Amino acid sequence: MNASNGVSQADQKEEIGRLVSEAMDAGYPVTQNRGRRAARFSVGMLLDATTNPSLQTGLWMVTMHNVSESGIAFWSKKPVGVRSDIWVRESTEEDSAPWISAYVTHCTNGLTGPLVGARFTVND
Repeated sequence: MNASNGVSQADQKEEIGRLVSEAMDAGYPVTQNRGRRAARFSVGMLLDATTNPSLQTGLWMVTMHNVSESGIAFWSKKPVGVRSDIWVRESTEEDSAPWISAYVTHCTNGLTGPLVGARFTVND
């Protein structure tokens, strides 16, 4: 179990696989992987993000830019510090999707706000 969010690593890996599968079906492959081992897929899925999954008040909505088995990039309305812990999940009315833990590898300003890249911690 991940002590911070109560979701097992196996459940997180399953959820990552589901997100990648959805992105493969609804989006398109990113052709410039720049030496990355995992294929990335781009789709504009709405996600919830937080730096503390135990506090419902700390959530904000982000838009997925791309996802792979090893990490995720999303557009945010606020910057997130590099090396910060972050959790993401698919945004649903029931808030039923499991949290996936990651750490921020980059946060770059874009035209619509910060583009945040994060590596899933289940791969460490």
